[in-house]
This record gives sequence, structure tokens and C-alpha cells, in this order.
Amino acid sequence: MGSPEWRHEQADAAGRWRASLGQLRDRADNLDASVVLAAREIDRQPTEKAREHYLDMLVKLTHVADGVRALVDGEMERVGVRLESIRNFDPDASGESASG
Repeated sequence: MGSPEWRHEQADAAGRWRASLGQLRDRADNLDASVVLAAREIDRQPTEKAREHYLDMLVKLTHVADGVRALVDGEMERVGVRLESIRNFDPDASGESASG
């Protein structure tokens, strides 16, 4: 099963991996919190088109944050759904996806 040193190295690597995943989750949560704060600035955008563009970017950022959390949780199907929603999001379609 390996030497005690090898097992110790494996345990250290697993701990670093868990810590990295925790940091990713924290960053996703921070991104969501930043989106909430940024949403308060929508009305300060100079034109309706600028407000729509700003909102579209915030929506994409929430999808990114959810995708990161899905990755951390090992939910690869959800990661794919989030990536697809970002890829298909069409800001000129009144908030609807390009495919629908």
C-alpha cells in the first residue's frame, strides 16, 4: 500500500486539493456578493442600452460563479449547463438565450 512517507505525501496532496477547492468556492461566493453590490449601480449607467449590457454581464457572472461551485461539488453536468447558458446567452434577445 506504499511506505509511510508515500501515504503522508498523498494525505498532504489531498489536503492541498481540498483547500484549493475551498478557495474556489469562496471566490465564487465572493463573486456573487460582488454581483449583488454591482447590481445597485445599474441605474447609474448613462443609457438604457448600457444598463441592459451591464445587467447581461452580471447575469453571466452569476452563471460563472454557479459553474465554479458545481465544479467544486463534482457536478459536471451542472458545470456543462452553466457553460452552455453562458455560451448561448444573447444580450440582444431581451434576456433570452440565443437558442430560445
